[in-house]
Amino acid sequence: ALLGCVENDNIATTTNHAEREVSSTTIEVSNNRARRGEVRLAGRWEDPPNIVVCDAAGIAQYRLEAAVRFWEALGYKFGDLRVLGRFDQCPQDWGTIVFRMPTQSELTQSLGRSHLATTKRYALKDSPESLVLAEIYFVSSEMSKKNLIVEHEIGHALGWLHSNKKRHIMHPKWSESGTITEGVR
Repeated sequence: ALLGCVENDNIATTTNHAEREVSSTTIEVSNNRARRGEVRLAGRWEDPPNIVVCDAAGIAQYRLEAAVRFWEALGYKFGDLRVLGRFDQCPQDWGTIVFRMPTQSELTQSLGRSHLATTKRYALKDSPESLVLAEIYFVSSEMSKKNLIVEHEIGHALGWLHSNKKRHIMHPKWSESGTITEGVR
């Protein structure tokens, strides 16, 4: 099954937030856009992002911490990590990577494309390389338990696109992904 991540290309849906335009889109990334094994960066965070797991997303604290350690070992820094309880409201604050449940239309679209998970990145229209928010959702909470899938989706939230190199953390097919991190440091 495909990991089926959504990539930001700074077009389509716009939302005003704090009087600045934010943009996101849902386009598929073709592996032939990069040379064999190359991983392209679509944007980056100016400050270390916080990570919030909304209750229904089904990711345990230990699983989140393991995925964050994976990226920290590559030199990435993160702000606060929070796993919310069932009575907490799921925020979508700037500077945050949010794990949440999909809407019904997102779920239908993901299942129709055989996706296990989706990451949406948001950037300012006047500074498309500066990421301000990322949302990650799995088609079911069971998918979040698959080996390396949380790490892969955090990689997208950090701005990385897919790699066609087998066993790479950013490979688009879950069954062909692995712990190779060449090009994402």
